[in-house]
Amino acid sequence: VVQHEFVHVLNLQQTRFRVPHWLTEGLAVELEGYPSPPQWKPLLWRRWHQKRLFSLEDINLGFIRPGGGEDWHLAYCQAQLYVRYMKQRFGPQGPRRLLLAFSHTPEVSEAVPRAFGISLEEFERGYREYVRRYVEQLPPPGSEAEELPLSRLEHLLAQNPDDLDLAAQVALGRLRARSYAQARKLAQRVLEHKPKHPLANYVLARIHLLVGETDEAQAVLRRAWDSRQPHPRVVALLASLEVRQGHLEEAAKLYRQAHQADPLNPTWLKALAGLYLKLGRTRELQQVLEQLAQMDPDQLAIRKKLAQLALEQGRPEEALRWASQAVQINVRDSTVWRLLGRASEVLGRWSQARWAWECLLELRPQDAQARLKLAQAFVQLRQWRQAQQVLRPLLELPQPPEEAQRLWKQISSQRDSSDSSSDDEHSKP
Repeated sequence: VVQHEFVHVLNLQQTRFRVPHWLTEGLAVELEGYPSPPQWKPLLWRRWHQKRLFSLEDINLGFIRPGGGEDWHLAYCQAQLYVRYMKQRFGPQGPRRLLLAFSHTPEVSEAVPRAFGISLEEFERGYREYVRRYVEQLPPPGSEAEELPLSRLEHLLAQNPDDLDLAAQVALGRLRARSYAQARKLAQRVLEHKPKHPLANYVLARIHLLVGETDEAQAVLRRAWDSRQPHPRVVALLASLEVRQGHLEEAAKLYRQAHQADPLNPTWLKALAGLYLKLGRTRELQQVLEQLAQMDPDQLAIRKKLAQLALEQGRPEEALRWASQAVQINVRDSTVWRLLGRASEVLGRWSQARWAWECLLELRPQDAQARLKLAQAFVQLRQWRQAQQVLRPLLELPQPPEEAQRLWKQISSQRDSSDSSSDDEHSKP
């Protein structure tokens, strides 16, 4: 967030506060260093085919006066693509050239020719071609029609009876409405013309499962499987059947293929993480969790798990890195401070360990283990008085912990020895 907002500060100063909203947002998103949100791709795919993309004439409205959350997301998505288009067509310095042009004029129709020597119309044509090639590489989301009510879908199908994709959507709608006979009939009609249609096969597989025909359902789903572009519903159902039968490795293989086809979709990585956890495949689990962490800078649970795994595997530097990121996400999570303290101890960074145990003790004043750890950190730092102050509440308990009593004796002995050495030094002539 800080990096994103700092880009805005720079852009405003670079252009004397003339930078348009779309350009500074596009640069800020591009420079965040994280993948784009997964919902942007299906949104872009739909709006492109609906011929409802923004242009430079109206993209700023997507930020300041969006028609809804979809417009807001699309504005960010397109702004980033404008930045990437400039880099691809005009080189890495393309966005900088446009920023310099905006320092002289706030009008995009003047800034674009000044920066690139072409008209705004030619710039927009090139951008549309860039987006077209980008969208062609995206898998169809297949969810636009699912958002429509069944009555509307059936009306559209009556107007377009040869549209197999629409017919499959109607079959899914009828399945949801528990009109199973009608759903089966329509799905089979689609499959007569297109035997591998993923959604129609999914509907048929669900109907097989309703009557306990698991083998038939799996056969239908296997028929629809396309490793290059697996359909999300086919992946989820087929993998769940493999898990139900105890075939965890086969399910993991399906999720890996789905991830390869759509690497920025976190759904398959999360499913893989769950399977690797069950299989006890720690190394693969760690790799998947690291990818998920890179996708989401605010994901706390994943960073906690990565810190824990790193500690268990004897990699305290990694544990410290993940725990430090987790602290930045939620400073009041006591588990994170515990992980940070343990990693710091292993590395011998006692000042940092002391800080971690102090924070944990502030969150959990009755945590005896945290109090002991803090006292031990003070001992390592040779701060005897502070160590005794921390330990004293434990010794005042009706049954003081044995470890606290041993540590108190150790501190007293070392403190006496230190004082004696100091006296000897002062007595020398």
